[in-house]
Amino acid sequence: TPSIVNTSSILQLESAGHDALADGHAELAMNYFKTALTKPGLDSATKDELNLNLTMAYLALGRLADAAAALNAVQQTYLPAFILRKALLAVRNQDWANAGALVAQLDATQLSQDDRPWYYALEAMLAEQGNDLATATKDWTQARDAATPDYQKSQFYISLWRAQILLGKQVTPAEAQELLSNAQQANTDLNLASQYILPYIVIEDKLGERAKALATAQEW
Repeated sequence: TPSIVNTSSILQLESAGHDALADGHAELAMNYFKTALTKPGLDSATKDELNLNLTMAYLALGRLADAAAALNAVQQTYLPAFILRKALLAVRNQDWANAGALVAQLDATQLSQDDRPWYYALEAMLAEQGNDLATATKDWTQARDAATPDYQKSQFYISLWRAQILLGKQVTPAEAQELLSNAQQANTDLNLASQYILPYIVIEDKLGERAKALATAQEW
């Protein structure tokens, strides 16, 4: 895991945190944003921006109480970025009614390039809750296509497969092989590779290849 660099610039810290989060290093990103928030002389807008970023790091780490605390520290609660994070937190807390109401207040065009994929991801998760395979597939695909960092694209690609499998999509051996190939290409990142492998194993089992699925599971 990369270690935090020695820097005193708030802008540098925020940029480093953003890059770390984009690469899947949420704990490192959290440390950058928290360090930036300790700097003297921050104006309220800068504090809000840092707390919005910190919220995303905490959500990625599954630290929901900390994410809520960071979000509560934001003063500009009318910002689309704030509403988006509030909706993401609601989803993580399984508060689907609140999440849906918050997403209804948003439009993708209101959001930054970094936040836009999460808007589509929220729509996809809400569609999953409604067992709407077609809409979930469309929205997860939009999330993946809107994402810029390779790590995030991979996460949304995996989420797309997970949704399709859970909602009963008919699968093929070629699709199973595609997932296995992606896992093998991602083998330098075992966490990411293992996430490709999970839907692969489920697909092989659905195709009647349980022995093959179990053998793969043991390898990973």
